[in-house]
This record gives sequence, C-alpha cells and structure tokens, in this order.
Amino acid sequence: MQKRLNFFGAVATGTKLFPPPDFESGYTFPVEQMAPSPGDWWVWLDGGLLLVALAVAAWLVHRRRSRRGLVALAIASLLWFGFVREGCVCSIGALQNVTASLVAGATLPAGVLVFFVLPLAFVLLFGRVFCAGVCPLGAVQELVLVRSTRVPRWLDSLLGSLPYIYLAVAVLFAATGLGFLVCRYDPFVRIFRLSGEMHMLIVAGAFVLLSLFVGRPFCRWLCPYGALLAILGLLARREVRIPPGECVNCHLCRNSCPYGAIRPLTEAEDSTQARAHHRFERALLLVMIVAGPLFAYGGFQLGVTVGPALAKLHPTVEMERHVRAAEAGKQELESGLPVDEELLVGYGRRHEPRSVLAAEAAVAARRVVTGAGILGAFLGLFLVLRVLALVRRWPQKEYIASPSACVACGRCYADCPVPLANEEEPA
Repeated sequence: MQKRLNFFGAVATGTKLFPPPDFESGYTFPVEQMAPSPGDWWVWLDGGLLLVALAVAAWLVHRRRSRRGLVALAIASLLWFGFVREGCVCSIGALQNVTASLVAGATLPAGVLVFFVLPLAFVLLFGRVFCAGVCPLGAVQELVLVRSTRVPRWLDSLLGSLPYIYLAVAVLFAATGLGFLVCRYDPFVRIFRLSGEMHMLIVAGAFVLLSLFVGRPFCRWLCPYGALLAILGLLARREVRIPPGECVNCHLCRNSCPYGAIRPLTEAEDSTQARAHHRFERALLLVMIVAGPLFAYGGFQLGVTVGPALAKLHPTVEMERHVRAAEAGKQELESGLPVDEELLVGYGRRHEPRSVLAAEAAVAARRVVTGAGILGAFLGLFLVLRVLALVRRWPQKEYIASPSACVACGRCYADCPVPLANEEEPA
C-alpha cells in the first residue's frame, strides 16, 4: 500500500521514481509535455457552486427563514460536496494549505484558496451560514439527528475548547512540515469515499451514532475550521435573529436548540446576584492578568521540552535517523523500530551528500521545537481567556442566538410563536 501511494504521489508532483540512464552517445531525452488536468475545471466548478450555496443559505436563514429549505440545501450539499466530490476540496482541510503557503512558501492552488476564504467572508456578513446547509460534514450530523440530548453546560464548554486546540496543533503541523493532520484524521471523508482504514471507519461510525442523539458533536467539539468560524462569528455584520419581531421570552426557542447556542436571560443589573457576579468577574480578571504571562511562559517551556520528541515525526528528521542507523550497521533505531529499507532507497535517489541531509534535518527539528514552544504559549493564554469567557455574562433582556455557537440551522424558527413580520395580522 505504501509503495502504491508513493508511486502516485510521485506522478502527481512530477518527480521521477527512477533516475534516467546516462547514455554515452550524446542522446538527449525528449521534452515532456503534460496535458491540462481536467481536475482544475472541477475545482472551479465546485468553487462556483460553493458561492451559490452560500448565497442561498444566507437567503434561507435571514430572508426566507425556512428550515425546510436549509434541510434541502444540506441534502444537496452532502450529495455533491460529500459523495460526488468525495469531500475534496474541503474548506476544513484548506486551512492547512493556506498555513503551509504563508509560513513555508508552499504552492497554494487558487481553488483551495476560494474554499478557504468564501465561508469566512460569508460568516462576517451573515453568520455561520456555511454550517447551516453547505458543509457536508455538518449536513451528515444534522440530517441523522433523531432525538437531541441536552449536554450539561460545563461539559459542553469543556469539550468546546478542543476545536481551538486542534486548530492550533493542525497549524503547527502544516507550518513545520509535519503533515496535514486534519486530512489524515478526518473521519467523514471515509464515509464520503466509502473506504478507508478500519480504525478510521470505526471512528466515523461512532460519530454518526453519537449524532443520532447529540447535536453535531464533531462540529461543536472537534472541527478546527468551526473554531475559525466561531471567532469571526463574533464580528458578523448580521446575526441570526430568532423572532422576526419582538421577543416574548417564552423559552421555546432555547428548548428547541440542540446545540446550546441560545443564551439564557440574565438577572437585572441592579439585582443582588448580578452585583455579586460583577465583583467576582472583576476579581477574576485581575487574577488572570497576573497569571496570563505565567501560563504563557509555562506553556512555552512545556512546548520546547516536548518539541524534540515531536520533531522525530518530521519526514526529513526521520530519514536522517534511518540513514544514520544504516551507516552504523544497525537493524533498528533507538526506539526499537526497524530501519526502513524503502526510505533508504528513496534517499539514495536524491544524490545528495550526507551532510546536506543532516543540515536539513537540523533546520527542520529547530523549526518544530520553536513551533511547539509557540503552540504551548498560545495554549497557556488560551486557557486564561477561555476561563474569562466562560465566567463573563453579557446582559440581555431577550433570548439571543450566540453568534459564535449558532450554526443557523433554523430549528428555532418553527417553535417561535412570534408571527412573521411580513405576514398580515388577522382581522
């Protein structure tokens, strides 16, 4: 299997599996000409369909306020972007391509950039309409939900921190050349392609089963692109409005939301409980201002400590370890793993001095260690900010959908008793 993947990877990148022979007769090889790839047209077609789907989703959420329309759009998106296009190009995985392009100078196809940017642009204008009925991963979970089980708020908040951590780790892997973590461990791609490793198929099945009773567990607790959308959702120009008119605070919309995205009402500002909570918030803020730099420094040191072990996962560092072990006549590495003979054959085709490989491995290892330190500092600060965000209460006098957590599914529209603004009142 690995040899087959290496073969097709070499064909896709234009590299030669075997060096051409050297002829003494002065023979020159013909110039290779590559025909245009038809896949490029598919990417642009997908980009156009993505734009149309996002526009339709925004119209259904804010203008038409149609739950049925969003379900129909989700089915269409699942069929096309999921099963027909097999989940590729994917907006979730595109963030890794963008990271590798910005940090390491990797080539970034225009179609991939479109899939990354368009949903982010729409979330700034209309909220998370991409999640509403365009993302095939979200559509799978939305369509199979049978009976929602309300998750305790403390557990939902705890698990809700994982997407931001996953996002940071995925960015580290893409920026340092460790690999595209999201694409490697995306369980839903296995569903779309109806194939994959057995353990990933089991994970995919587990997510689908969990989605029967819990609203969008992957989107809420693991999706790294969802973390980006949640952050930008706070800046959305137009948020999801539950009642089209004046809210009567009936509580029905909050009961209908399976994602815990509708904020509860807060106490009056002059109440004893509200004043006590404000004092607690101010005291906690002062503590976190002092503790923030300490957490960041501690996270940086932890990252630097873990960095060397993480660097061993880098392909260049791994190759250098195997070459060094082979030169020493060892059959296995220090970790007890056998020396990879196929990897050594690939290194032999590079025709590079041993010192060049050692220098490249040292640079790659330093980059990983530095990135791990930065990741640790970020996670330390994130912990502080997360605690503050969970404690902070925003005063509100009516039920409001959180712009960061609301996926604009439209479930609350049908349960709202306030008549639509464009309908005439009965005589």
